[in-house]
Amino acid sequence: MRFSFSSVALLAVAISASSALSQSFPPGVVPVGGAIVDVSSTAINLQTQKGPVTVKLAQPATVYAGEPSDLKHITKNSYIGVGSVKGEDGKEHATDIKIFPEVFRGLAEGSYMQPGQGGAPSNSRMTNGAVASKPKSGSRMTNGAVSSTGSGSELTVGSQTIEVPAGTPVILIAPTTKPLQPGQHVLIPAKKQDDGSLIGQNIFLQPAK
Repeated sequence: MRFSFSSVALLAVAISASSALSQSFPPGVVPVGGAIVDVSSTAINLQTQKGPVTVKLAQPATVYAGEPSDLKHITKNSYIGVGSVKGEDGKEHATDIKIFPEVFRGLAEGSYMQPGQGGAPSNSRMTNGAVASKPKSGSRMTNGAVSSTGSGSELTVGSQTIEVPAGTPVILIAPTTKPLQPGQHVLIPAKKQDDGSLIGQNIFLQPAK
């Protein structure tokens, strides 16, 4: 079972168990999020909001977490997630950007409001999608091209345009060797089998609460 590479600081992820469940997922994919009860090389048992769930693990199973990155690592057709809040100017302003690996392409694609404390409304938005061109410092990135805009940056993912302030954190989601432990929260894009069981291969390690 491959729990690969160097340990890094965990992060809030663009696909969260609480906010992504109602969003768009590829056909046959069931996002399962919860706290680990126990894990082996063949299965992972989770305590979810709806009760205990077992996900069988296809091999090689891989755990993904986050490490600090920058805009230089966003390339043409990268699948990214952008957290943002609406400013007094009425525009969305990025609070963080996540770069997802290819295995997560298409998960929770779109732009949606995130729930606040206790499920209450919030002004925090999550936008997931592919980019068309590699961003440059002081440039505008749209679905079709990159053009100069002076000192600021503006990012368009799907139909959502987002201002990117200087210093906005960029996180690369990548494999990690850090072993999974009971109590950790994960999200698994699982596939439902004909017998009703769930099987997954990619495990998204979420930040400590």
